[in-house]
Amino acid sequence: FPVTIACFFDGTYIVNGDEDRQAYYSTNGGSSWTALPDWTGGYGRTRGASMSSSGKYMLVCNLVVNNGANPEPPGWIHVSGNYGSTWTKFYDTSNYGFTLAAMNSTGKYQLVFAAYGNSLYSSSNFGVTWAASTAPAVSYTWIATPSVSGRHMAATSSATGRIYVSNDFGVTW
Repeated sequence: FPVTIACFFDGTYIVNGDEDRQAYYSTNGGSSWTALPDWTGGYGRTRGASMSSSGKYMLVCNLVVNNGANPEPPGWIHVSGNYGSTWTKFYDTSNYGFTLAAMNSTGKYQLVFAAYGNSLYSSSNFGVTWAASTAPAVSYTWIATPSVSGRHMAATSSATGRIYVSNDFGVTW
């Protein structure tokens, strides 16, 4: 069953992830579904999905569940910049996964929370490159969707009870 989902405003484009270690996208309002290519489920769970207002940019991220018995692969982020036709993958070998994906309306500014690294990763170029942000490294961070322009972003931490704000596209918090 789906645990995260993002949908274009008219329902044409949909991306979702489920507990069965897979992520899917639809370009026809859910009439048919395609599994994301190279989505190595393993012990992973899809935990974040987001989409631009046009549906052109899609973002899905994975959280690896460490069962203690096997070495785990790194967490990853899948990004599409062409309505799901092709997907690229970003790895973080120091992290077991990402959760809580968000992007602004154009898709240019994107955020994910690195669950075990306790930090925010951001992209300011439509998900082409990713970098750890200057946001404070706190556990249990939840991301709020960036503003329409992407200039203003907010993240909260249930561990600290604080709200972190960026007014410069996520450069400083």
